[in-house]
Amino acid sequence: MIMKHQPKKCLFFVIIALILLTIGCQGAKKKDQPIHYTPDSQFNPEYKTVFELWTREDRIYKGFDCKLIAAATYKSIQFRKAYTREYSQLYRLNAADEEKFYKDQENAADTYNEFIFAAYVPEKKWDDFQKEKSTWKIYLRVDDGAWITPVEIRKLERNNVVLKHFFPYVTPWKSVYLVRFPSRHRETGETLVGDMAGTLTFSVSSVLGSAEMAWDLSSEKEIFDE
Repeated sequence: MIMKHQPKKCLFFVIIALILLTIGCQGAKKKDQPIHYTPDSQFNPEYKTVFELWTREDRIYKGFDCKLIAAATYKSIQFRKAYTREYSQLYRLNAADEEKFYKDQENAADTYNEFIFAAYVPEKKWDDFQKEKSTWKIYLRVDDGAWITPVEIRKLERNNVVLKHFFPYVTPWKSVYLVRFPSRHRETGETLVGDMAGTLTFSVSSVLGSAEMAWDLSSEKEIFDE
């Protein structure tokens, strides 16, 4: 009797392994392609479109072992506009309060290039992105320029319902961070991500590997200029 059931058990485990392998392969997206989500949160179509345009995901594998799942959203001025409208609708802000909210967003954009960054790592000791002697190094690069280090990496509360609504990749299994880079070149004072910038690359690197998330700024500008 036992021998009759063994082939079925083997077939079951083979099917499960193929499903897991397929899921892993689907995670290997081009680094400059928008990520598409079907979140439970019911934000309006405009915010969903803009959120997906400014969000990227990448992963690090060693063989079949996943070492990092990373997602990042660049808080561009277009993203901040959509964020303001969505926030204002949810909290029923009047015109004056909405204008003040957006002004704060503009001021933040003028001071920093900000990213919301979420990461899953299988080892708790690797979840140290905010520490000075971290396992990881995070950089930003504009076009083919030098790699720029953050001025701040702040760990956020991942159970925050507002954060989970606006950034649906935030889950109980991921840590989430606010990563800030300067808005201007330290040497020249010129805007870091200017109108002529082509590609923006957010890099997370360590001895475990490197994950890169890139935005083709020229194509995004064309979409919003239509």
